[in-house]
Order: sequence, then structure tokens, then C-alpha cells
Amino acid sequence: MIPYSQYLVLIGAIALLIGTISYIKETLRGNTKPNRVSWLIWSIAPMIATIAAISDSITWPVLPVFMSGFCPFLVFIASFINKNSYWKLRKIDYFCGLFSILALIF
Repeated sequence: MIPYSQYLVLIGAIALLIGTISYIKETLRGNTKPNRVSWLIWSIAPMIATIAAISDSITWPVLPVFMSGFCPFLVFIASFINKNSYWKLRKIDYFCGLFSILALIF
């Protein structure tokens, strides 16, 4: 029998995926203009954490971490279909990118 906590993990992952699919639909319709830089950055750290967790033989608990990186990556991929999407680095992107790298290192 599957423990109750694993059901919660699955429900959370499904909820995140549903929200992401909704955003991807709006992106494909051209109603949103995702900044590819932001969505790519949001996907990198959780994917690194997922790889680290899997290498430590962690299974179910890593699913929310994986989904928090996989879903932004799906939006990043969908943004290439939307002609209104853009690559734009602003001052805040450099600032957040720097602190993201520092957080991964330290």
C-alpha cells in the first residue's frame, strides 16, 4: 500500500503540472510573453537538486523538487513557439543570477 505522504506528493506534482499546462496554453496562444532567461534560470537549480537527491537514492520526496524545475523548463521550451517571447537580461536578472550562482556554490 502506498503511504499517505506519497499521495500528497503526487497531488502536489499534478497540481503544479496543471497550472503549468494552463500557462503553456496561454503562451502558445500568444497571450503571455515569457522571458526565456527567467524561466531557464528557474529551472536550473531544482534540476541540479534533483540530480543530487537521486544520486543519494532519494525517490518520492524529490518529485516536488523535480517538478519545480521541469515545469519552468516546459514553459521555456514552449516560449520558442511564441513569437512574442524574448531573451532580455535586465539589471534584476543579473542580480538574481548572481545570487542564484552563489547559493548553488555555498
